[in-house]
Formats: sequence, structure tokens, C-alpha cells
Amino acid sequence: MGRTLSVLGLLASLLWLPPAGAVREFPQDARRGTIESHEYPYYRIDKETYRMSAGGRIFNEQNLIIVPVSLPRGKAEIMYRLDTRGELFAIWLLTSDEAAMNPKRPGAPATGGQPRR
Repeated sequence: MGRTLSVLGLLASLLWLPPAGAVREFPQDARRGTIESHEYPYYRIDKETYRMSAGGRIFNEQNLIIVPVSLPRGKAEIMYRLDTRGELFAIWLLTSDEAAMNPKRPGAPATGGQPRR
């Protein structure tokens, strides 16, 4: 009986795992960039400095929310969204595969506002 429950528990837990190699989908208005440096709440992305909005979120490569101090130092490839005030609303750290699948588009307009200088 105990072994049967263990096997059922294991099978149930496997149902909650995301599929291996699952591709993250980003919102249509997400922009591609390179984060060059950061000092919370300011982030330098592609030579522009943005401020993180209240409630802004940062997602790591596994799509888990992380705190700003967990961001890698130096450059990192990202997708990001701006809110209506031009502040950062979300940052996604990209894997090398995601970076290759989402190339930068030169001259892509900022959505929602102007960068903070």
C-alpha cells in the first residue's frame, strides 16, 4: 500500500512539471535588448537608462521571478516591456536559444513612453 501511494505521488508530481525545452512566449509589445548595467531602480539597456516601475518584475531563464540583486553583473540578453510612463514593467533574461530566436530589430520604437535619462 505504501509503495503504491509513493508511485502515485511521483506520477502526480510529474504532471506539474513543465515540458522539457518549453519555449517561452513573450508579449507582442516586448522589446529585445541588452542590459548593460544596473543599479536598482535604474537599468541601462542599449545605451538608454530606464527606471523600474513600482511592481516591476524580473524573470530569470527558468521564468522564475528574481530580485534585482540576482541579476548577473555585466551584459545580458533580455526581452523587456515598458509601461505607459516609459518605465520598465518586466524584464526576461534570455537563454542563448531564445536570444537567437528573438533577434534585435534596429529602430524598433519604444512602446508606452520615453526612456528615463
